[in-house]
Amino acid sequence: MAEDQTDKTQVSRRAAEEYGTLRPGALIGRYEIVSVLGQGSFGITYRARDTQLDRDVAIKEYLPSALAVRHEGTTVLPRSARMVDDFMWARAGFLDEARIMARFAHAPAIVRVHDFLEAHGTAYMVMPLLEGETLEARLKREGRLHQPAIERILYPLLDGLEQIHAASFLHRDIKPANIIVAADGSPTLIDFGASREALQERTQAITAVFTPRYAPLEQFASGRQGPWTDIYALAATLYACIDGKPPPSAVDRASGIAIMPAAEVGKREYASRLLTAIDAGLALKSEERPQTIDEWRKILATGVSTGPTKAADGDPARWGARPLLVAPSLPVAAARRRPVTLWFGAGVALVLAGTGTYWTTFLREAPRPPAEVAARQQQASAGADAQKQAAEAEKAKATTKALDDLRRAAERDETSLRLGDKDRQKIQVALTSLGFTTGGSDGALGPRSRQMIAAWQQRSGAPATGFISAAQRDDLFRSAAPAIARWEEEQRKLDDEKKRADEAAAVPATAAGKYFWVGHAGCAIWSAKIGAMPLRIEMNDGQGSQHAIWGSGSVALDIAIRGDQAGGKFEWVSVIDSREWTGKFAGSASGDQILLQTVSRPKTRSTVSAIDDTLCQVELHRVPG
Repeated sequence: MAEDQTDKTQVSRRAAEEYGTLRPGALIGRYEIVSVLGQGSFGITYRARDTQLDRDVAIKEYLPSALAVRHEGTTVLPRSARMVDDFMWARAGFLDEARIMARFAHAPAIVRVHDFLEAHGTAYMVMPLLEGETLEARLKREGRLHQPAIERILYPLLDGLEQIHAASFLHRDIKPANIIVAADGSPTLIDFGASREALQERTQAITAVFTPRYAPLEQFASGRQGPWTDIYALAATLYACIDGKPPPSAVDRASGIAIMPAAEVGKREYASRLLTAIDAGLALKSEERPQTIDEWRKILATGVSTGPTKAADGDPARWGARPLLVAPSLPVAAARRRPVTLWFGAGVALVLAGTGTYWTTFLREAPRPPAEVAARQQQASAGADAQKQAAEAEKAKATTKALDDLRRAAERDETSLRLGDKDRQKIQVALTSLGFTTGGSDGALGPRSRQMIAAWQQRSGAPATGFISAAQRDDLFRSAAPAIARWEEEQRKLDDEKKRADEAAAVPATAAGKYFWVGHAGCAIWSAKIGAMPLRIEMNDGQGSQHAIWGSGSVALDIAIRGDQAGGKFEWVSVIDSREWTGKFAGSASGDQILLQTVSRPKTRSTVSAIDDTLCQVELHRVPG
């Protein structure tokens, strides 16, 4: 056993150096390899061309470097006889995962599987070639995302995860690197890790499938996994979107390293309902997180976390301990046992069927006492009542589901509007003016505002979803046009006051009041002949000018100071031949000194071409007035 483990460890170390990729032009069925897109310890992803449908695709090749190696540039073979069973078992799991993923062709934000096939001794999964960048790359470029961008990514992912969870399937490795963001901001979740996790449990040769700072504690400690596992990883991804970096790993947190709550990280920059949902999804204990996407949606919509909840559907056995969630082929020994089990089960079924027939016949023919007949009638009546109650409960459940579906659709519609802070504030102002008091106009659209939107919708005869559509927004703004106009006018005044204050703050102390600047100005073309022009400019709140006759012409100079920057313009007109030079200055104003030079070449009416290359400078020093 120890020898086997040592052998696998040595293989793992050599794996990355020994296995190669398929060459461009190689064929996998009808797909022609173009280039390599990515390479990891579990397989290789290629860019390929579908020669039959004439389209580009991405193909994922099953090649776990710890178990297999490429032979003669094409074929994939197990590394040793010891690894044949593990390699074949995991290859079947890879194909089963592809079959399951193919069922989610219409799931939002989930990568689709076009095709899967076996060739060259291994298996392949064919997917669309996605255009865009990973969320990880976007966060590296932008640091953090604004709330509309986060919501554009979040809600499609929730819709897709809800569908795959309903099929008892998990992603297991949600992180920014596994989310492709298109140019329009829409996301696609890639790289499901179910078959890798299954292989990891079977053999020590495979490293962990998850990414530590995005994985919950149960993935480190062999705990029970379920939708709450993906919820933690997505919450950690959202945390990275608001903080610019992921939270500490679950293991570090369990050992005492504190995490700053999202409610503090994103305070006053993001809606409190979003921050509350992130914190709820990052609960260290799995039972204290939302157990389903639907539970998490309610927190996202209301901003209210109810704390620990029961397991999904109230049935922990539905997910069990670390469920496989894929159906790889049974090992050979188990396959050989199956016929015995099936024949034994069939025999028991036949015996029970015969016994049931006998007792049914006996009871039908035996006489029953009146009391028994009455009791049976009472049971039948009770059974009818129970059926009626069950039917009503089913109807209520269907109604609730329809309302939930309607609410989710409305939420998606509102998200597509990409409402800015001003739009949200106008909604709150409009509602308040119509008698639906939101308690303020902070633009957050928290629980109180959602209640008021629902109340307004109900009064308008629309479904009370609490989320607003484009048509409803326009109707609301029309109904409250006077109040919105007053609010916008107040906002303009506030903005103007802030602008004036900012401009005043930008003027340094040296630019306030009246004072004089002395120095000289000159351009190379005429200073060499008549020297530099002396300057004495009276400045008033950072503005000043001088007009004078100098040499054989008249000079006009204007100077303006804004903060530590200064600029101006000049004009010199020759009295003798009416030649004219004009240009602009720019430079710095620090303390009691201004240094300027031309930033655009002087324009001239002279026929002397050398004028176009002249340099003009201004040097000034502040003196008491």
